[in-house]
Amino acid sequence: MRTDLGNCFRFLGQPQKALEQYETAQRQNPQHENSLFNQAGLFAEVLHDNERAKAAARAFITRFPQSPREESARKLIGELEGRTDNEKQRILDWLNTKP
Repeated sequence: MRTDLGNCFRFLGQPQKALEQYETAQRQNPQHENSLFNQAGLFAEVLHDNERAKAAARAFITRFPQSPREESARKLIGELEGRTDNEKQRILDWLNTKP
């Protein structure tokens, strides 16, 4: 229920309230996979916090290694690490074009 409420807040453009609901869901039921997986996605896609997204995805993999979504969590980490590298390179490229 909390995860569903978190999803509603997320899609209503209220990410902090969504995060609160995901965290509450995890405290109430540490074995609830969706709340942690959705939290990783929220950090990555909405809050643009790559480090917290990767931390949540790694926690998901550690806690739920047999989950069907484990591979998706690994993919998210890979994409975020690539995105971080790409962002750094774009900044360096931009700096190198300045007089």
